[in-house]
Amino acid sequence: MPCPAPWLPGATFTYGAHEVTAEAIIRFARALDPQPMHLDAASAQAGMMGGLISSGWQTVALHHAMARAALLDGAGYHYLVQVENLRWSTPVRPGDTLRGWAEVLAGDADEILLRHALINQNDETVMGLEARYARTRPTGNDPVGGPYPVGDRPVHPVPFEGIVPGTVTFAGEHRFSRDAALEQRALYDPLRPGEAETVSPWHLAAQWLRMNVDCWNALEAQGITLPNRGPGLGLKQVIWPTPAKIDEPLRYFSRTLEARASSSRPGWGIITNRNYALNAAGEVVVAFTSSALLEGRGA
Repeated sequence: MPCPAPWLPGATFTYGAHEVTAEAIIRFARALDPQPMHLDAASAQAGMMGGLISSGWQTVALHHAMARAALLDGAGYHYLVQVENLRWSTPVRPGDTLRGWAEVLAGDADEILLRHALINQNDETVMGLEARYARTRPTGNDPVGGPYPVGDRPVHPVPFEGIVPGTVTFAGEHRFSRDAALEQRALYDPLRPGEAETVSPWHLAAQWLRMNVDCWNALEAQGITLPNRGPGLGLKQVIWPTPAKIDEPLRYFSRTLEARASSSRPGWGIITNRNYALNAAGEVVVAFTSSALLEGRGA
């Protein structure tokens, strides 16, 4: 599909048509989001969701691949700078066919700001976001600001009433293997010249969830009862200030910003965190603010 030219504010266009398969959902989940609702249609968690569903992280990575192929690569906007207002609104299921829609919000010779929607075959919006792309690799700081606190307090979910804003948890250290990085690149973010030693942006962000799921599973394997975790509600202020390299040690942290009762789901709370990964030099390689549901004491 030809890229829109010129990139004028207010211009809209559609792109892509990708069918999501159960095999692809399970493959992604095994690597980065191994929760039952993404792995086993017969699981109790999948039953609560009406069947097997895609990880939201897979949905956003797939959309990035669609937008690259149809719009961005041909126009030279090679770098994902920042994402705002990412919302998952409808589950993606096996057999869904997804298409993209975008509106130009602003742009110049160096950067472009687009509002995206990802839409299924029933004309339901499954995801929306705003993304800024650049023709040259950006440099800059986190809009939320630093310095980032570090520590070794492990991930250990408690009912939302017991969460203290300002608490920092450490999910662990991870090194991206070449095979894992290149597999995700091939599926969702093909390599460009000069990127052979770097990790794809959404792969880097999704690893935060994998680290947390591994922590939850380890605690439950010890017989520790944890509160139920609900779906993610969205992301904002997602940035990648420093490229992450294959096989470099990265440390993943979260800082709780807010914990409040949900007005629509009695007995549950909404937890907002600023999540980030630091390289060995202490540089931020990814940071984002997330909100999700967490069970309370009386649920």
